[in-house]
Amino acid sequence: MSEEMLVRHCSPTLAGIKTGNMFTCSFVDNIEMRNCIRCWNRMFVKKGLGVLPPRFQKQRALV
Repeated sequence: MSEEMLVRHCSPTLAGIKTGNMFTCSFVDNIEMRNCIRCWNRMFVKKGLGVLPPRFQKQRALV
């Protein structure tokens, strides 16, 4: 998941306009998805934010 994709989909939430966003993102496999989510959460935890993948199916994750 690129920074551009995160900003494009989550900017209303990051600006405080919405309480949350959901979008799908493609990943090679489950391991890549988990590593990416961990990386983002390490950066966001300081700001009280988090990224959660409630569903992963066919190389796509709902984030």
